[in-house]
Amino acid sequence: MSVNWMRYCELLLEDASKASITLGDLSVEFEINTDVQSSGSTATISLYNLSAETRNAIMSGKYKKLRLIAGYTGVLPDKREEEPVIPDYMVGKVVENPPVKPDGPHYGEIFSGEIRYAFINKIGSKADTQTSPESVLKIQAIDGHQAAMEAAVNTTVAAGYDASAIHRLTLRSFNPYGVTAGATGTMPPTRFPRGRVLYQTASRVMDNVAAQCRATWQFVDGKLQMVPEESYLDRIVVLNSQTGMVGAPELTTEGIKIQCLIDPTLRLHGLVHINQAMLNSTRNAMESVNRAAAEKREAAQQSKAQPQAAPQGEQKKAQPPADIAADGVYIVKGILYEGQTRGTKWYMTLTCITRDKQTALKAPAAPN
Repeated sequence: MSVNWMRYCELLLEDASKASITLGDLSVEFEINTDVQSSGSTATISLYNLSAETRNAIMSGKYKKLRLIAGYTGVLPDKREEEPVIPDYMVGKVVENPPVKPDGPHYGEIFSGEIRYAFINKIGSKADTQTSPESVLKIQAIDGHQAAMEAAVNTTVAAGYDASAIHRLTLRSFNPYGVTAGATGTMPPTRFPRGRVLYQTASRVMDNVAAQCRATWQFVDGKLQMVPEESYLDRIVVLNSQTGMVGAPELTTEGIKIQCLIDPTLRLHGLVHINQAMLNSTRNAMESVNRAAAEKREAAQQSKAQPQAAPQGEQKKAQPPADIAADGVYIVKGILYEGQTRGTKWYMTLTCITRDKQTALKAPAAPN
């Protein structure tokens, strides 16, 4: 595995003819949010001090799509160097793991979507310098936005159809918008005895298909993905302090929250393996807090001569922490990326649930 060394960021904007420009060398800030309950990832990107020509081209709608590639190069920026350059403060010191290894790059695409709008967020003077005014262009992009808003299914199906037939029709409606088939779970074999008229947006039809399959669906990098609740994608990433995990996992009532350095191999419905000892310690601490709170409430009630029912708003008890997996393996259900090419943020926050009786998704992608 490559070391997390030398950040890499590449922002590509594509026009209708697929011609693109790269803006990764500028000061870029981004926040990307994706989870299993949404139809696609949403990215908010800030670009600092663009040229007037580029800024006007983006705001006029010349560029339609946006791709963001991020991670780490894992190598020195000057590849002609035969030996790594050691900073002065490291001379004479022994390090267990050198910061540079010849393992190659460790970056990849973390977002691909359509530009929804762009605007100038701020124009003003920098507080700490006497340089020229600073401008910030904000862009919002959503994966599969046009397909979700415009694609429609307008047809009839004969008696004897099943969920897979509706799924194929819906995917066909998404195809003109560049959406292709992604990971897809097994469809139920139920066949319906009557024909059906479909006159809905394709997104609404997919909501119905996913409900029948007990699954969630999303646009992921231009692909239509539908993964059942009892399945996960058969890929696993080990997270610890050596591979990029920041701090200790947080145990909440919703699941496990993990912060780590940006890793493009971590995806929705994928698996993550974390240090189980950390979670056991956190769970014990939470249970101790809950137990102490319960004992305090009980003692307060016993001290009253005539106990009375507490108001409804005061009857809430501390929620128990989420279950933890015996093997330390969890399923990713939400991802928040936060990055600054000229700042300190370069993290992703994972929301995960316990892998219990779920099985790996091995069904092939649905045909076009």
